Amino acid sequence: MLKRVLKTYIIFIILLKNLFIANSLLIFDKVPIQRRMNKLWSNIIMIEASKVTFPSTTETVCPVCDYEFYIEKLRGKRVNAGEIDDELRRQYVPMKEYGKVYPLVYPVVVCPDCLYATYGYDFNKIKPKQKIEIEETQETRRKYIDVMFGEELDFEDRRTLKHGIASYVLAMNCYSYMPADMAPTFKRGLSALRAAWLLDTLTKEDPENEKKYAYLRDTFYLKAEHYYAKSIIFEQKGKERLEMVENLGPDTDNDYQYDGVKYISSVLSYKLSFLDPDLESRIQKYTSLKSTMGRLFGFGRSSKEKPGPILEKAKELYDSLQQSIKELEESMQ
Repeated sequence: MLKRVLKTYIIFIILLKNLFIANSLLIFDKVPIQRRMNKLWSNIIMIEASKVTFPSTTETVCPVCDYEFYIEKLRGKRVNAGEIDDELRRQYVPMKEYGKVYPLVYPVVVCPDCLYATYGYDFNKIKPKQKIEIEETQETRRKYIDVMFGEELDFEDRRTLKHGIASYVLAMNCYSYMPADMAPTFKRGLSALRAAWLLDTLTKEDPENEKKYAYLRDTFYLKAEHYYAKSIIFEQKGKERLEMVENLGPDTDNDYQYDGVKYISSVLSYKLSFLDPDLESRIQKYTSLKSTMGRLFGFGRSSKEKPGPILEKAKELYDSLQQSIKELEESMQ
């Protein structure tokens, strides 16, 4: 009983606070009053209804358009970790109390007003030049998401798989304007990969639109492969330093560092190699990838610092590449 009374009191205080702010800024604030009221009610609903997430205790101010909003965060102990697949993606076993939970839906911060989007650690690092460019292209981002899903997504609603996918697509666009010291190429690749992962999940959750989402999934896998390969070249040339990236992922639970980047680039290149009709070219690619995995696996065995899963997956990929080379060579005889 006491818990219910306290919750009602908190909601009442939030209501009064936001009504006061909305009233005081009615004339001077460039954000429409209806938008502020929608934000208020969406956060009250989020506080009241969700056992999985919660709104941030303080508002975040968008550095592009000055809009104020709350960030939805995942509560602790709401996921049951399962196996790691060959793309270093963690699978989660649904918990009876909370059902299916997708941690990948939440890492990207998105301004609900101008759709500026980056990973949380980059959100306030935007520079004046990029601010102007991102502000001028907000309608392009909005239309792209609307067309992609056939509906308008409100980022003040509780996040769904679609919000998660859209957040990574928006981040890909925003990072295209960012300077080299933020390693934008890698972050576009990481965002494309995570979008592909969530789209793959959505094909199972929404079977009526399976073909549409499968096509989008494959498209973003291609984008991920492109940007991962490009980010490695930029790292080697010193153009974009990956050591400056806070977490190289690729998932949210483990940071596999630069080895993880090389592994993901290799596994994506291998999986998408069927698009190359030239068998000799594929053999050359497989041989190069096998060499990369051999070095990663070989050096890793003598290092206690490398996480176990990446060594296992590198060895499995090495074996698959070796078998594919053998099969292609036999088919050409």
